[in-house]
Amino acid sequence: MEIPQKNQQVFPFTDEQKKILNHPPFKHGRILAGPGTGKSTTAVALARELSSRDPVPRIKFLTFTRAATIELSKKIVAHEIYMESASRLSERSYFPVKSRHMLVVSKCNTYMYG
Repeated sequence: MEIPQKNQQVFPFTDEQKKILNHPPFKHGRILAGPGTGKSTTAVALARELSSRDPVPRIKFLTFTRAATIELSKKIVAHEIYMESASRLSERSYFPVKSRHMLVVSKCNTYMYG
């Protein structure tokens, strides 16, 4: 599945993808699916949709592998999807993407070293 350009969609979203895109933004959610099913495409579309809200919800994308982390990060950057609202453009940053391992290590470091 191709990654759509800004404001463009290559294929119509499936019912499962629509459920993810309509998930309440202030609740935890997850996408579990096999290879090639459109997880990254759905995550990019979700990030794009959430970045247009005011206030922008605080979210993190968590992946199983470093390769998936790098791939999703590149797609979010390529689509220029920021987590700050337009009123704070000077403080722009991208949605964070981490592997499960990186999240655990960062939490352990915070706990151990403050």
